[in-house]
Amino acid sequence: MERTAEFTTVINNYNYADYLRDAIESVLAQTEPVRLIVVDDGSTDHSREIIASYGDRLTPVLRENGGQVSACLAGLERVDTPYVHFLDADDRLLPDFAAKIRAALASSPTKVQCRMQSIDAGGARLPSVFPSFPDGYDSAAMLHDIAVWSVPISPPTSGNVFATALLAGLQSGYDYENAIDGVPLFLAPEMGEVVSIDEALVEYRVHGKNKHQQHKLSIEGIEREMTRTRNRLVHFADLSGRVDLAKQAETGGQMLEWEMLANVARGKRPSLSLVLSYIRALTASSQNAKRKLAFSAWALALFSLPDAKRRELAVSRQSSVNRSALLKRLFGSR
Repeated sequence: MERTAEFTTVINNYNYADYLRDAIESVLAQTEPVRLIVVDDGSTDHSREIIASYGDRLTPVLRENGGQVSACLAGLERVDTPYVHFLDADDRLLPDFAAKIRAALASSPTKVQCRMQSIDAGGARLPSVFPSFPDGYDSAAMLHDIAVWSVPISPPTSGNVFATALLAGLQSGYDYENAIDGVPLFLAPEMGEVVSIDEALVEYRVHGKNKHQQHKLSIEGIEREMTRTRNRLVHFADLSGRVDLAKQAETGGQMLEWEMLANVARGKRPSLSLVLSYIRALTASSQNAKRKLAFSAWALALFSLPDAKRRELAVSRQSSVNRSALLKRLFGSR
């Protein structure tokens, strides 16, 4: 008997025709069944012709441009499986993604997350595989990291599978955001179990236009990230009632890191007190010992090095696909 799908993949697409077929094919090629919805958010390239070419092998949702969050929510309205996975149209799944995810769903978690293998625009593999999950990284550890680090260890959108019920309250109050997985990253460990798969099951394409990667030091970009995180925390507190946790997270390590980066972007040396506060938060986080040592050294280098070197290190830290290279340069570790 054919097994039924337990989760739906929703591909959100806007003018990514160059990569869209790759994303669709990677879902259809899974060894376990996955329902597929493709939302086109008003593309002006030939994306819709690509979608139409698959006929009834997928469910198309064609709409006027409204942004990534509204596109994902439009797809979510058509999901009738217990779990949902949002796949960015420039990423693609490895063949055993569905099988590995399905096995992890046996314990009825609120979220399953996996590592991601970075690839270049043409699909060739790059050295970076991220993020690094500590052994046994679970909901309790994630809530701890939210408190001390402002955010849990989590991959970008395509590396997460959420319980559909977890997203039920997101149809309103999400106008501050441009990513569907924003506040759910905080809600998932608060509302139940999170399963972390320490294996790359998704390929993350790096092509210079990724919304989640900053490739230059920009005060506007840094301030935007800080504001977005604060808004996520407010939204999280509203939905969960965890005002206490949201307040702690406002002064966590990630916010301190962005404050250091903002100083560097303005041509200023981060203060020693700020650097030491960052190192204390890093020490309290769930990062492994090598990463704690490496990023402590990175923070001290921001304080001690001349401006040009500070800026180089700051740019390396901003992009997750650059971080393994940064760690190797500092300590020969990943």
